[in-house]
Amino acid sequence: QFARTGNRDYFRLALAGARHQADVDCVHGYPDPYVIGANHAHSVCHTGEGSEMLRQPKWTRRYDKSTSAENGHTWTEGMVDAWYLSGDPRPMEAAIGIAEHITWQMAPSFDQLGTHERSAGWSLQAILGIYRATGDPAYLDAANRIAEVPLREQKFDQGGAWPHVLPGDHAGGAAGAVGNVSFLIGILQSGLADLHAVTGTPELERSLVASAPFLMGMWRPEMLDFQYTSSPGFAKGSSTAMLNGLCAAPLGYLWRVTGADDYATYVAGAYMGLLRGGGDAFGKHFAASTRDVPKILAALKAAAPTCPAAARAMSASREQLR
Repeated sequence: QFARTGNRDYFRLALAGARHQADVDCVHGYPDPYVIGANHAHSVCHTGEGSEMLRQPKWTRRYDKSTSAENGHTWTEGMVDAWYLSGDPRPMEAAIGIAEHITWQMAPSFDQLGTHERSAGWSLQAILGIYRATGDPAYLDAANRIAEVPLREQKFDQGGAWPHVLPGDHAGGAAGAVGNVSFLIGILQSGLADLHAVTGTPELERSLVASAPFLMGMWRPEMLDFQYTSSPGFAKGSSTAMLNGLCAAPLGYLWRVTGADDYATYVAGAYMGLLRGGGDAFGKHFAASTRDVPKILAALKAAAPTCPAAARAMSASREQLR
């Protein structure tokens, strides 16, 4: 937003956020070298229990694999942007620390997706953010190693995504429900898309094309959002529009790769759903609803000459969007 407007208030706030992540959210010292450099997941006072809803939450706990990059809560791109724009070395040092952790600790031992596909998705986006900045081939090797897992586990004969027995909070009370959560698949696809943008590997494009119908099948035009989970027990009425960006960004990338306007049509709908009411002032929701908007706008702008839905989304007035 600073680049679009030149408003330095955006820049100052962004740089403060990047410095905070570098100083407070990354592990700079610990007896177990496995977690050095890692982006610690959200927790009480940054270092404690993973939830503030516990009866007796602790300010500290022993670090384990939930502190590793496979925790599905690891990001580098903002710190790299801070370095690009300001030359501030501290955020970049922390970002490189994350890349080193992923390369030498997380990636060699990463052997399954589990039930939260963002474990691969966010770590892929994080390591490739540093690879684009440094060109270090070790980081690209680590990304390829992580991608091997979803490519191996993808179920082309079961809808093209990565179906599994859903955890209770993703199943909506339906015991034994098998399926996926939309935004988790979107995060994984975005990681694979980032790798494909660097390597152009046909296997990655095949994976993205095969898994896209799952997300498109989760689209709810009456709600302008993607259904949270494919479980039949999911409550149909609750909106998940704040997650639209995470789901739509890889579809926008697929439009760029294939030129198929079907993808851009879904991206346009997702963008309009975000504008209509996705997200709120809660920090996590704000981040989820905005981080991929630049990618979505770029895809819609490129698709507008051939895709009527993209053209409408880019030209509609505020009143029309309402």
